[in-house]
Amino acid sequence: MGNSNRKHSSTHGCVSTGNNAVLQFDLRTYATKGEVLAAVDRMAYVGQNATNTTGALRLARLQVFERASRVANRVAVLITDGAPTADTDQLEVEVARVKALGVDVVALGVTSAVIS
Repeated sequence: MGNSNRKHSSTHGCVSTGNNAVLQFDLRTYATKGEVLAAVDRMAYVGQNATNTTGALRLARLQVFERASRVANRVAVLITDGAPTADTDQLEVEVARVKALGVDVVALGVTSAVIS
């Protein structure tokens, strides 16, 4: 992400999810590594009864990637605490839509409930 005290060419957005996806910040909100990391540190674990991966990818596509510059590298880091449990019948469709925008999706499981 670059030096924490200077602006750089990377931009960042953050979507969190539980039962519903929420845009925590968009690409224009923070300009430095320090600002992004501080914003992530302020986020609370949602801990709801659903893992709405589909909703998170949909919101990221509509509110982040479709609005982003076409020349920027596009990467979605999907951090999950388990298998998707909401809107699962649309997950493959949403993944295809995100990838069609040239977005690389990297998934990271953070509990033993994640299917490998």
